[in-house]
Amino acid sequence: LGDIVVTARRREESLQKVPVAVTAITSDMLTQRSIRSAADLANSTPGLQMQPGLEGRQAARFYIRGQGVGFGNAPPSVVTYFSEVPLDPNGGATFALNDVALVQVLRGPQGTLFGRNANGGAVVIAPKAPGQTTEGFAELSYGNYNYIDIKGGVTLPISSTLSARFSGTLTRRDGYTRNLSGKDFDNLHSSSWRVFLRWQPSDSFTDDLIYAGQRTKSNGLGTIIVAARPGTPAITAYPLPGLPLVVGTGLGNDLISQRAYGPRLINEPATYFGESSKIDLFTNTATLKLGGATIKNITGVELITACPSLPVTSTQTNFFVSTCFDNYLNVNAGLKVHPTTEQKQITNETNISGETADGRFDWIAGAFFLWSDPKGRLGTFRSTRAAKSLFVANVSSALQKDRSQAVYVQGTYEIAPGLKLTAGGRYTWDQRTLQFGQLASSANGAPGTFVCASPGLAANTPAATCVNIFRKSFSDYGYTFNLDWQAADRLLLYVSTRRGYKSGGFNSTSTSAAPLYNPELLEDVELGAKWRWGSGSVNGTLNLAYFHGWYDQIQQQLSVVVNNQATVITTNAGGANIDGVEVEANGNFGNLNVAVNYAYFSGRYNDCPANPAASKCFLDSGIDVTKSKFVSAPKNSLGVTARYTIPIGDTEAIVPQINYYTRSTTAFAADNVLNYESFAPGYQVVNARLEWQDVMGRKGLSLSGFINNLFDRDYVQSGIGLGGLIGTTSFIYGEPRTYGATLNWQF
Repeated sequence: LGDIVVTARRREESLQKVPVAVTAITSDMLTQRSIRSAADLANSTPGLQMQPGLEGRQAARFYIRGQGVGFGNAPPSVVTYFSEVPLDPNGGATFALNDVALVQVLRGPQGTLFGRNANGGAVVIAPKAPGQTTEGFAELSYGNYNYIDIKGGVTLPISSTLSARFSGTLTRRDGYTRNLSGKDFDNLHSSSWRVFLRWQPSDSFTDDLIYAGQRTKSNGLGTIIVAARPGTPAITAYPLPGLPLVVGTGLGNDLISQRAYGPRLINEPATYFGESSKIDLFTNTATLKLGGATIKNITGVELITACPSLPVTSTQTNFFVSTCFDNYLNVNAGLKVHPTTEQKQITNETNISGETADGRFDWIAGAFFLWSDPKGRLGTFRSTRAAKSLFVANVSSALQKDRSQAVYVQGTYEIAPGLKLTAGGRYTWDQRTLQFGQLASSANGAPGTFVCASPGLAANTPAATCVNIFRKSFSDYGYTFNLDWQAADRLLLYVSTRRGYKSGGFNSTSTSAAPLYNPELLEDVELGAKWRWGSGSVNGTLNLAYFHGWYDQIQQQLSVVVNNQATVITTNAGGANIDGVEVEANGNFGNLNVAVNYAYFSGRYNDCPANPAASKCFLDSGIDVTKSKFVSAPKNSLGVTARYTIPIGDTEAIVPQINYYTRSTTAFAADNVLNYESFAPGYQVVNARLEWQDVMGRKGLSLSGFINNLFDRDYVQSGIGLGGLIGTTSFIYGEPRTYGATLNWQF
């Protein structure tokens, strides 16, 4: 329970003295709590959720306070930052957790300092920086399902002014969803590396240059069919090309078989599903101190290629195809399918900060720029997806181009001893461009039957020019006002109000000649308290936050049928209100440490008016679905971690640890009034770890064993809810019991 230093307000402050709802997880805590992936962060952070979905596990994204991102190109409500650079949302949330100094989870709208689109919050990852001492670590883990994980990092001083840190990880694991007709699903195959150079020629200037890379691939995730509604297309089979259509078989029989198989066995013969990604990230941060001011320039260049695809149901019946890997659909259309995302993102932020000589006023002002372009020239059809649903096959082209500029300023003034006022504002200008084109076949994708199906274009339009280009500019402001009072030496009280803005855009699965959705706005009020208690070997912290938010034009996902095709779009759901309470407690009781996090969430859309035609609320075919629950926002979630240290020598110790996590029922489809099956049941999961520190008195050497999902519960993480659309609902299950051992050497 040392004093953790955070940068939640873009300057160094004590966690217990910063008036912001933020969770800080240090490098040691990542190891102690067995946090190996971004999904594991949810067990230690109140209100944080991870949801895999239509784009697969590699594109899993964070949800905080009921806000995240769904299918398509909608901007994320929770932005991931690495070394102060915002990452592209396609896989950004699961990137770069190796060799980390600190992870900060900021909850609530970041209206000023992390302001672009971050209405839900921000996850800020700080990598370990090189110093002037040679040191490092090596780690090897092995477990069931042939799990192997190799990590390492080392700092090498090159000169008195230049040092470097090299780190990397390699992970492999067999799939835990066994496939009777092909490769097992839910396997792991990833590699990542990082080079961090720090040049400090003087006390007043530092330059940090980082290159980080990652490569991942897998066979895809298992989507376990749990419901197929009678009277829907789900009960009619899709045959393979050239075979007659058979009615009354297909998914109905597959559902019966799947219930007999259980959640860890599938029968998926198709070979064109899977996931692959390539990420290369370059960042440079230059910091110059001039008297009482500090000037910082942060540049990021990210190259990302991602190809996530999956069956809506992992079944024998080839019912719903959505893939960016070559298959019979794009072959029959005479086209090659490219990765769904091939994007280059460049960002630059310049800020200046400082404080007055008496320390009563500190301030920061800056400007931000983002430039994101796809591979492929706009105006030319470049296939990015092949799909088939409701007996209409299609090959589509969706390319996204973004520009964003913003300026911001924020200051904190001590108006009386212990009483501070913070005020800040940000203005953002966004320009978004979408190219969408589609070739469709109503003959089950047979060769020679694909015609142009882009809105407003004739069916005989040549494939090369069968595209529409949509452009729109958006702009708005955000603000932060905060009053905090150091009521006692160990007690901080605060109240905040903020306004967040999230850009509008276009749907990458076009539904009309102008598939526009509008910006989303959020205003909130937050009350918080941070208390440090106790002394000696009995001490701890208790942090509380209550929030209420008012959304306008909230962006949500909607399942619709367009031109006989099932698809998911982003739409504006009108207004919504949210309330919640978050609790973080951490206590030492001699050799026992207990950490608890709890979140309560309540969200509701505004009721529809009497005239639905004039409504801006969340509608589907004129049906009021404003009683829908927020996606990935359980009403209650709780995580508890207990560690007990048993000394057996001067430095040796045995440390048993238990982690318990539970959450209540959680929606995974936004329009869950129509898709009433699309709820993941609540679950409980227990993880255990036993560590031997400084093995046989060898300082820095530790051996540990771990068991995750100790009781081998079959729990549902997420799912694909299309019951009201095509008749199917599938569950995505969490990992079964996994176990293994880890050898770690710190030197």
